[in-house]
Amino acid sequence: MNVTVYCSSRAEVAEEYKATARIAGDVIGKASATLVYGGVDAGMMHLTAEAASAYGTHIVGIVPSVFRSRADRLLTELVTASQLSDRKQEMLYRGDLFVVLPGGLGTIDEWMTTLAELEISGDRRRKIIVANINGIFDHVIAQLQSIAGSPFARGDFFGINIIAGSAEEFRSTLTDHITNFKSK
Repeated sequence: MNVTVYCSSRAEVAEEYKATARIAGDVIGKASATLVYGGVDAGMMHLTAEAASAYGTHIVGIVPSVFRSRADRLLTELVTASQLSDRKQEMLYRGDLFVVLPGGLGTIDEWMTTLAELEISGDRRRKIIVANINGIFDHVIAQLQSIAGSPFARGDFFGINIIAGSAEEFRSTLTDHITNFKSK
């Protein structure tokens, strides 16, 4: 099973956000799932990989060629993408389950791209788990809920997302989804 994680490369974030990255890597590693992520040796990206690597799990980094020199030393597989849009497509292609950790514009862009692709393709098997720690994504979630209830929505696309409002809920939700996926 491949778990694609979208998160920030920023290091200057609050400890509760860093802890969420470690939780993601810990759960993925314990489950012997493959971590697929942006592959950069910085911030929450590196923390996720570091936690997963403690279990010897396979770690795939999808790195734009412009950032190749910043590739994480923990990678067991490096995939170089020519640009960010290619990176997103590769991460989407490889993912069986998607995780959105607290992050900025790039993280939201990856989330929305994945959500749109899953909705348009009708793929309801794959899900997106959103770690909404400290309400970081409250406004994005409210906007998505508003659109989902509007005539512009094709269906209940919001149901592709599973929102976890705390670190404990995130750990439990991620663990359950990996376990259920692997048992199918």
